[in-house]
Amino acid sequence: MAAVVAAVAAVVAGGWWLQRAGWLTTGRADSATVPPAQLEGLPLVRLQRGEEALQAINRLHRTAIEIVDGYVAAYGNAHEQVIVWWARAASEAKARELVDVMTEKMAASPLFSRPQPVTVGGRRLHFTVGAGMRNYYWVSGQDVYWAGVVSSREASIVEALLRGVPDDPGPPSADRFPR
Repeated sequence: MAAVVAAVAAVVAGGWWLQRAGWLTTGRADSATVPPAQLEGLPLVRLQRGEEALQAINRLHRTAIEIVDGYVAAYGNAHEQVIVWWARAASEAKARELVDVMTEKMAASPLFSRPQPVTVGGRRLHFTVGAGMRNYYWVSGQDVYWAGVVSSREASIVEALLRGVPDDPGPPSADRFPR
């Protein structure tokens, strides 16, 4: 009985931590991550999930991207905006390939600055300026994340996103953010 109580307590505590971080999963290994209802005090103002999100991601890239799930979450108010794109690839290798191809294509694009590697909290991210935003993108397992940020609180917003991503190494240092 004590083992059952301990197991239930561990599950509840784990779920509490995920909820506290603002990220929840449906419990299936292949399920999409659920974006938080708010991000650093910014309300979720638009959410596309599933097929609608996959179509939006494909339209953005003007081609079919090999992804199996995704979302597009927009947060903001009159002064700050954040858009988070999340896509799940079929494998970790495919997710890394998607980021590599995206980085190569963006380096040749007049719409974005040349992507630069940045280290935030021990995690390697890519940083670029374009589309009116300061953009960060990275891979975590099978998942590819992109965050476009228009805010003077850019560092804390990206830090909050990283805290919600699996394999989070901890809070990053604000002095690592490009200016």
